Formats: sequence, C-alpha cells, structure tokens
Amino acid sequence: VGGCVETPHGRRGSLLGRDRVFIIEADEYDTAFSDKRAKFVHYRPRWALLNNLEFDHADIYPDLAAIEAQFHHLLRLLPRQGVVIYPQDDAALNRVVQRGLWSQPVVLGRDWQISRDSQHWLVQHAGASQQLDLQVAGAHNARNALAAIATAHCTGLPWKDAVSALGSFSNAARRMELLGRHNQVSYYTDFAHHPTAIAVTLQALREVAGAGRLLTILHPASNTMKSEVHKDVLVSALQQADKLWLYQPHAKAYDLTSALSSHPGWRGIFAEATALAHSLHAEAQPGDHVISLSNGDIFKVHEALLQQ
Repeated sequence: VGGCVETPHGRRGSLLGRDRVFIIEADEYDTAFSDKRAKFVHYRPRWALLNNLEFDHADIYPDLAAIEAQFHHLLRLLPRQGVVIYPQDDAALNRVVQRGLWSQPVVLGRDWQISRDSQHWLVQHAGASQQLDLQVAGAHNARNALAAIATAHCTGLPWKDAVSALGSFSNAARRMELLGRHNQVSYYTDFAHHPTAIAVTLQALREVAGAGRLLTILHPASNTMKSEVHKDVLVSALQQADKLWLYQPHAKAYDLTSALSSHPGWRGIFAEATALAHSLHAEAQPGDHVISLSNGDIFKVHEALLQQ
C-alpha cells in the first residue's frame, strides 16, 4: 500500500479483521534469493485487481515482456469462478489478458465508469450512478477509487456503500501526505518513484496548489531509478515542478544530473539534507507547496525542512 493504513487506532502497516475476505497488495518482485518467482504466484487469489502495468524492477526483469509473463502466470492461478478487474485502457494488461483469461473479467471504463463535473466525481454501473465525494486529489486517485469500488462489489459489498465509505478516505501514509505548514508554505511527501507515478502525483498537487508554485525534491532510491532506465522521460514527468532539487545522500553510483539539468527549475544535486533545506528555504515563498518524491529514506530531509 505504499505506507501504512489509517485505522481508528492510528497508522498501521496491516490490520487483521474478522470477515471472510483477506486483502493483500500483490507484487511481481522476486520472492527470495532462493526463489526468483514473482511473490504473487504464491497467493492463489479468488479476486485479482490489476491496476496498471509498466516496466519497473529493472534489477529483476530485463524488459516489460518479462513482467507481462509473470502476470500471465498469476491469471492462470485464478479459479474459473474468480474475477479479474482491470482497466480497459492499459495496453500491457490487455496483452496479458489476451494471452489467456479463464476467470470472469470486470473491465474498468466499460463495466464501471467514473466521470467528473465541475465539482464532483460520479460513479456509474449497470445503468445506475452515485456521487463520489473523494477527499484525496488527482484523477489517478479517482481511478483507484473506482477500482476499489468494483472490487468490493465483486466480494459481495453493495457498491453504493463502498462509494459512501470512500467519502471519508484520507489516503495512506506517504501518499501526498501533509507533513506540516509554516509561513504559508505547505510540506508534503509522496512515495512516487516511477515516472508515471511522479507525473500524476505532481498533477494532483497542482490541483491543490492552484497558482502556488511546486518546489519538488526527487530522491531516486529504487534500483530501477538508479539503473537510469527511465532517465530520458524524467524531465517530462517533472514538468509540473516549478523548482527541482535532486537528493542523493550516498556515493554516486548513477548519474541523473545530465538528464535533469535541462529542467527549467533545476536547482542542483545535494548529498546533505541540511544543505538542501537551506537551498530550498532560500527560494520558498508564501503559497508554495513543497513535495518530496521518494520510496526510500528521505526522513532526514523532512526533519531538516521542518526544523528550519
């Protein structure tokens, strides 16, 4: 889930309920040093929500086709009475489904739809519709909400109850999480570490910020980012960022500066959290929104930013 879940007892990494449905985030990363199969082939689910599929885990897979093969193996594990929920506009997932699907398909964008008027999201299914008052920003979160509603309905929950429940959803930790505000500057962090996730997160924050500037800290911590496989698309993914700082605290085993230095808001590479915080605060103005993008340990930066 990219962080902890919010419960009545605070944030937790997991929660054991009492119902018959067990929910887990599946992952195509390898299982262990001695088992190079994808983790999710061990789960044998009845329902599978395939949210999106792009090239990642460059330290494990040579290309996207290799990851698609692992998803094909996952689909073969589902029972005939099982359900596969997936978006109709994801090319990679469509290729996976075309290789063989033995369970019931539920297609987002066809069987379930979501649209927006000037103020509200509207969920549509089987000729009926209901307003979704989503508290988290971004079209990607609306798509995630639709996927969750469809999945809940497949497990037996009335879908309109799911729509109502999502009205109080406040998002997981490290998903556009507000760290604090000071001198009319807002500080956020997000787990985004893939170019697509970076782009949609910044677009969502742009909706929140309005005319305010987005001061962005990028911390490439995943093995895929360090492999530089995505470096040619990073500037495009970061186009919503008005200013850009690169945080790289360890010895440089990779080089993204050649790609990122062409960004119009480029402010340099920093190995030390306090120096980065000084640089950023020298430019911060009332109305700015600061966000760190990292799936690694960036907490020293947060501490330095908030202390200063």
